Amino acid sequence: MNAPAALIAIIENTLQRLDASGRRICVGLSGGMDSVVLLTLLAQLRATLDLQLSAIHVHHGLSVNADQWAKFCTALCAAHSIPITVATVDIDQSLPGGVEALARDARYAAFDEVDADFVALAQHADDQAETVLHQ
Repeated sequence: MNAPAALIAIIENTLQRLDASGRRICVGLSGGMDSVVLLTLLAQLRATLDLQLSAIHVHHGLSVNADQWAKFCTALCAAHSIPITVATVDIDQSLPGGVEALARDARYAAFDEVDADFVALAQHADDQAETVLHQ
């Protein structure tokens, strides 16, 4: 993947400001384009910034494609020599709040269990708007 140099520079500068060199960064990897790009760019910067990368994929089991997404994430991490945890969560759809909110809460709970200095998440504009509205 050839990312625009400006995007790589933004990520590199951000990590330097966070003093991330030598630190443990876990990527929340959904298998979507945003998180795949983030993982790939961090893998490219890993040696330069001395990053200790890992990934977590939260398997909600809400889609018929859920097992395939987990397999894709596992294969992608293997291709980059990045350890991955696939965290399977149960969503009790009888609870109030809606399935999307319950799934988000389950993801955040899984992220809280990660043994890392930073959890890196990729979001596109719609995700960011949803997060702001949710807050």
